[in-house]
Amino acid sequence: MHLVFLVNEIFRIICDSIAESDRGLATLAALARTCRSLEGISLDVLWGKQQVDFINVLKTLPPNSWSYTRSSFSLNRPISSNELARLRQYTTRVTDLHAHTELGLNVRTLKTLIDPYESFDWLTMWPKVKTLWWMTSPDQLQYLKHFLTFGVHNLKINLEGAEDEDFQETLRLVESRCMNLEDLHLSDPEPRESQEFQDTIRQIIYNNSLTLKLFYPPQDPSAPLVNDILQLPALQALELHIPQIPDPAPWSILPSLECLTFTLDEPLDMIDLLGTLRESKLTHFTLICRYPEPEDGPVALAEFFEDTGLYDSVKAFSWITDPDDGVLTWEFVSIFDSFANLQALHLEVPCNRSCHFRFRHNHVVELSGWMPRLKELNFGGSPCAYGGLTTDVGYHTLTVLTKNCPDLYLLAIHFNIRTFVPGGYMEPNLRVTLWDVGDTALPNNPGSLTMIALAVSKLFPKVTFIGVPERNATKWQVIHEELQMFTLPAVHRQLDLM
Repeated sequence: MHLVFLVNEIFRIICDSIAESDRGLATLAALARTCRSLEGISLDVLWGKQQVDFINVLKTLPPNSWSYTRSSFSLNRPISSNELARLRQYTTRVTDLHAHTELGLNVRTLKTLIDPYESFDWLTMWPKVKTLWWMTSPDQLQYLKHFLTFGVHNLKINLEGAEDEDFQETLRLVESRCMNLEDLHLSDPEPRESQEFQDTIRQIIYNNSLTLKLFYPPQDPSAPLVNDILQLPALQALELHIPQIPDPAPWSILPSLECLTFTLDEPLDMIDLLGTLRESKLTHFTLICRYPEPEDGPVALAEFFEDTGLYDSVKAFSWITDPDDGVLTWEFVSIFDSFANLQALHLEVPCNRSCHFRFRHNHVVELSGWMPRLKELNFGGSPCAYGGLTTDVGYHTLTVLTKNCPDLYLLAIHFNIRTFVPGGYMEPNLRVTLWDVGDTALPNNPGSLTMIALAVSKLFPKVTFIGVPERNATKWQVIHEELQMFTLPAVHRQLDLM
């Protein structure tokens, strides 16, 4: 072994570099098994430089102690003290821990693991954890106290479906343990109106007032509580469900605010609401309307951005409306003609019998001319259920779009996929790497599907992700298999259902 590997500082730099490579984790695991001299630092980087799912931690136990199916992980028996020590060898290195019900975690597993060791201080298992996501079912909230250490900076907890008592107990735990939070996301779609809830949230805000940069509070906070939230001096990102706007709205005192997402249930004066953000440093703006948009919505937005000068600073804009009542017109889209630095645009396109927006070729040409720095374009929403097209976009239009926006890498526009079998010239080497498809019709002829695959491979040679409607999954699987043949083996294409 070269002596350079015995210099800890140098070897750590090497391991950090390996972790960034394509097969970095496998390489680090191999290094850790090479000899004891390399094991410590290799494991530190292997477990400390990645997002670690709790299920993967448990999989380091002997294979006969657990079983795993696609939807559930189970411990077959309580673990021994030696096996607990083995777990600790890895857990003490973890900095980013995620616990997800969707990945198989269940209350039975936690009970089998933790209950036999009631007197054991489980917090000593996670001394380095800075990020904790506890995205579990309500019956698993009782075990959060064994994972939420005093050093957590980024915390996300799923509180959906929790009983009021469990909900409040969780908030009290956060209040007592967390004093230096930077990101706090408390996911809960149900309104909690008790005064105790409001007081506990207020205390959490007070405890972390100097460090909190991102805040997703539970929905429906009272107006006074909204005032407390909006006075956090370091707040950079906020997601807020607003049943009512505080009077007066103190938004203008958020000098550090960069990312804002807020949900409105009732129509409000857009000018008055947005005008309070004049002094912010807004770069990412999302508005979710759960009511029919006001007729003057586009006008109000245009006036707001013109008056505040945020045309130059906003880099990402999203406007998402109720799919049954939303309205989207080209006049609305055209307000973005002055967003010279816009990099991401997401406009949810409602597709129903009463509202139909057709994104045409000339629209794409104009749009791409307005926003040359565009990287993400998402005219999303579910594909049209009524058989109509939400676009008239074909391959010529997409060629214009991607030529005018050379940095574009994510594209989500509904279109008729059959326009991808052109008879004329096709512009190659477009840079789009992520592509969501909302097509309305696919031919049944296998030969036509092959031609579509050939057209896609030539038009989008760098596509690595294709999201498709579930109803056309079988046909898209044929196209996907053909795509694998038309491209180099090194290009891995992922096909996901929407």
